[in-house]
Amino acid sequence: MRVMESDPDAPSPTVIPVRTPDDHRFELRLFEPPRTPAAVFLVLPAMGVRASYYDPLGLALARAGQAAVVAELRGQGKSNLRAGRRVDWGYHEAVVFDLPAMLDAARARFPGHPVYLLGHSLGGHLGALFLALRPDAAAGLVLVASGTTWHRNWPVPRRYTLLLQMQLGGLIARTLGYFPGRRLGFADRQARREMLDWAALGRHGRFRPRGPDLDYEAALARVRCSVFSYTFEGDTYTPRAAADHLVDKLAGAAVRRVHLGPAEVPAACLHHFQWARTPDPVLSHILENLGLSSAQHDTERAGAVRDPDGTGLA
Repeated sequence: MRVMESDPDAPSPTVIPVRTPDDHRFELRLFEPPRTPAAVFLVLPAMGVRASYYDPLGLALARAGQAAVVAELRGQGKSNLRAGRRVDWGYHEAVVFDLPAMLDAARARFPGHPVYLLGHSLGGHLGALFLALRPDAAAGLVLVASGTTWHRNWPVPRRYTLLLQMQLGGLIARTLGYFPGRRLGFADRQARREMLDWAALGRHGRFRPRGPDLDYEAALARVRCSVFSYTFEGDTYTPRAAADHLVDKLAGAAVRRVHLGPAEVPAACLHHFQWARTPDPVLSHILENLGLSSAQHDTERAGAVRDPDGTGLA
């Protein structure tokens, strides 16, 4: 499924250029409150979704007194890489090269502030795997509509349809050297190994990214930070069973599972992608559970969100 592009009328964030040791160059989109933020949220997008799609979420976090640093995943948006036969990557490169660079940039901008990883869908996979390798790197992990793609998380017969679709996606990527998601109506132009990692997870339910021989499953059990998992009623991309399967791997973490329905947030926000475009109802639950909701009142008293470009739109 394709998601809508970013809003061209939204105020522009501050852009932070980042370069990784393997020469991946991309940008972080920074949204700041007018006062010192209570915490920093590193937002990790879903598969095939540009960082700019999350501008409303970044603005909402800033209005609530938090700093938002929205990441660009490999091959998306302002990334200098585009997947092809000669340009390839998988989960491993994102976890070992990209996330450390993102976190270093966020900490350089906000030294001493607690940093939370906010992973949406695939972004939750990457955040969890990163913490498996660096358990003390963040104050917590917030998962929104994020679960494993293991086909058994869905009921019969849907599980077999999804299994076939995921393996077909992997086969297409293996054959072409990349996955032409924009043409096929799912995600975007994705890298071959990324799709193979994703398809393998759908097949056997275990994280085994292609690359160095690391036991990610064992490392996930050693994560110790607080983890919050948010699921939406009616979300067919991430049913509760899929989200539970992901957080069950974090056996050593303090996990809180929050399922949101029409009684908690407007029905329009109970969508795998749309929640990030109208984020306030979901965000209020996230901040309240983290004990950060009081920062919003301080920000409202201080004035508007910081507007670095002087547009007056923030």
